[in-house]
Amino acid sequence: MLSFQVVNHGIPQSVMKDALDVATEFFDLPNEEKMNLYSTNVHTPVRYGTSMNQSKDKAYFWRDFLKHYSNPISSFIDLWPSNPTSYKKKMGDYAREVQKLHQQLMEVVLESLGLDPNYLHEEIAQGSQVSGACIIKQRFFFPFYPI
Repeated sequence: MLSFQVVNHGIPQSVMKDALDVATEFFDLPNEEKMNLYSTNVHTPVRYGTSMNQSKDKAYFWRDFLKHYSNPISSFIDLWPSNPTSYKKKMGDYAREVQKLHQQLMEVVLESLGLDPNYLHEEIAQGSQVSGACIIKQRFFFPFYPI
C-alpha cells in the first residue's frame, strides 16, 4: 500500500484546526458517551474503538479511534456523533474539503496513467471513502493520507 502526505493542498488551516479541535473534544468525553458508538464490526459506518486489550496484547499501543464514512456525506452525517454539538458541522466541513482534494488527486493519477481525468468521477463522487486523521491518547495527530 502506498501512502504519502500532501502539503500545500488548499484545505484551509481553520477547517483543519476546527476538525482537530472537535475530534479532541470527542475523545475528551466520558468513556460512557464514547462507548455508545463502540463496535468491533469493521463495516459499521460509524464506530469508536480502542486497540488496548490488556488480556491479550503483549505490546501496548493505546489508541482510541473514531472512524466514520463521509461520502456521500448526506448518507452518513446523521450517523455521526451529536456530542460535541459542533462535531457534524466541523467534521462535515473537513470531509467536504478532503473529498475535493481526493477528487483532484485521483484526476492527476488517472491522467498520469493515460486515462481521462474524469474516468472514475462518478464512482469517487458517490462513495469512495478517504482515510483521514487519527488521534492517539498522547495527542499525536497523523495527517490526512488520501489513498
